[in-house]
Amino acid sequence: NKVLYREFGLRKNAENYHDFDNNRVDKVLYKKTGIPITIAIVYHEVGSRLGLTLNLVNFPRHFLLSFRDSAGTTLYIDCFNDGDVLTRAQCLQLCPMANIDDKDYYFQTTSSLQVMVRLINNFI
Repeated sequence: NKVLYREFGLRKNAENYHDFDNNRVDKVLYKKTGIPITIAIVYHEVGSRLGLTLNLVNFPRHFLLSFRDSAGTTLYIDCFNDGDVLTRAQCLQLCPMANIDDKDYYFQTTSSLQVMVRLINNFI
């Protein structure tokens, strides 16, 4: 978190969330701002290169990473909010207006293809 958010300066683009450039990883790296999915992609790739096991999670109205802590508990990283580490219950509070039920499929890891589909849907 320290390197990505404090040193590199990666941050959410809440002011201009629907900017087309937020969906392009190259622009996110250049501008250092993005939306949950693109920031999660950057975080995931950096973490992978450091040997971390992180999983992309296609959560409703948000995008997360998951990992297991030393006790084997699955936790979630909210890359859009400076890498906050969340429990499953806290994830359900990310979108209080959506009334998201606690469903296992919301927390399943997602494939690269599903990530691309979600990005493409952001374009249309």
